[in-house]
Amino acid sequence: MTRPCARPLTAKREGYAFPMALAAIIIITLVIGMAATQVERAIETYTRQVSEFDRGIAVRSAEQTFLYHALTSPMGNNGVEIGGASAIDRLFSTTAATGRDVTLLRANGTPLRYDDDLVVRYIDQQSFFDLSSLGAPGNASRASALGIAPVRQNALQASLTDYQDGNDVRSPGGAEASFYDEDGMPPNRPLLHPLEICRVRGWREESVCADPDRLLLLAMPRGTAQLNPRLASRPFLLHLTGSPSRAARAHEAYEALTYDNFTDIGHPELDSSGDLLDVPTTATDRFALIVQDDEAESVSIAVYQLTPQNPNAPFSLAYRYRIGGEYVRNALETSQDEQIQPLPEAGQ
Repeated sequence: MTRPCARPLTAKREGYAFPMALAAIIIITLVIGMAATQVERAIETYTRQVSEFDRGIAVRSAEQTFLYHALTSPMGNNGVEIGGASAIDRLFSTTAATGRDVTLLRANGTPLRYDDDLVVRYIDQQSFFDLSSLGAPGNASRASALGIAPVRQNALQASLTDYQDGNDVRSPGGAEASFYDEDGMPPNRPLLHPLEICRVRGWREESVCADPDRLLLLAMPRGTAQLNPRLASRPFLLHLTGSPSRAARAHEAYEALTYDNFTDIGHPELDSSGDLLDVPTTATDRFALIVQDDEAESVSIAVYQLTPQNPNAPFSLAYRYRIGGEYVRNALETSQDEQIQPLPEAGQ
């Protein structure tokens, strides 16, 4: 008996090739789409990195331009006096520069325009609370101004003293090695940067450590408690007044010499000092440089120490941070109609 001819296997799958091809096309499309997305993200990341790199160069350039002026111009009562006469020149010269010949870079954080889209603020150390001295007696007013409750001050001051002194003897209410979980704590040396105070036992829970960006605008370790109302910065005045508009008015009043002391803004306790020698002086060789955009969305703060007596290292960088947040924007944002003096180019 003749068997019927076997039907080819492919004949049983008519129409099957089309969905397979469609599925392959879909898969290829998805792969290409994912690859395109990854390429797009890579380009965005690269562009952002290039933009941040370019901005970093611009920030360093702004800082270096200011440092040039600080190292080549005399330091006066209110800041760097470009074109001014030094104290020796004023003593012996009969042709000292007049006020019209001098460009003053105020050490109170007055904005200076640099390269169209950057603003530089120069703030002397006397516009910052000194964190190192908060552990010493007689600084209760400084601690209170930073928001530390009186009931907590003795214990916090004792812990800060033990953190910085060179021995392992515990102060009453203080904290030595047995109170820390980390090895090498406390380091028994002065604070190196503001955020380090939040490593001291008890300080992390305080309001000064709740907003590190605000702390960086208000305080630095420097070894003296002196505060100079004439050089008070907008961030400092915002902290004391609690209002951007009041801080702006106070800033203008101090600059115009309408205000003379902290009593004028309701803080007479900051005008006195426990050390008779610890009084406000002229602008000093330690200061902060803030470089930002107009909206204060991108802000950096760097603290420098000038050492012009050392030709190999005429300045040193203490620390640098990127900062932001609501307090920073309220303190530093500039208005579109604000007239901002340009930062002179180096050599001018």
